Order: sequence, then C-alpha cells, then structure tokens
Amino acid sequence: MNVEYALWWDEANPTDQVIKIGEVTLAIDSQTIEHMDTDKLTIDHRPQQGFRLVTPAQILAYGIQLKDRWV
Repeated sequence: MNVEYALWWDEANPTDQVIKIGEVTLAIDSQTIEHMDTDKLTIDHRPQQGFRLVTPAQILAYGIQLKDRWV
C-alpha cells in the first residue's frame, strides 16, 4: 500500500481530531489516524528538509511543504 501525507491550510471537518497547541490548530482526518495506528505523532520542521511526520515506530513522511488546499 502506498500512503501519501500532506499538510495544508484548511478547515476542520466534523470527523477530524482537532488538536490546539498554542496558536496552532491541527485537524487530522480519521483515516490518517487509523493508518498511523498510534496516538503519538510528532510534526517537526527542518529548514533544509521541510516538515516531517514521525511516530514512535517510524518516519511517516519527510520533505513535506505546507500548501494551500485545492478547491
């Protein structure tokens, strides 16, 4: 199975898990949460690599750029 992750500006859907950290609000859809199989996700940014999504078991994605949501 091939899974592609992305980060974009968007509004939360009723089924999303919403997490607020300071001034930043994250909305994670239920399919992503189900696929990650963990409740621990780290999102970090490295200037030369972009954003990285990491769980305790694996690096899910790296080199991600924040995008505007397509319409």
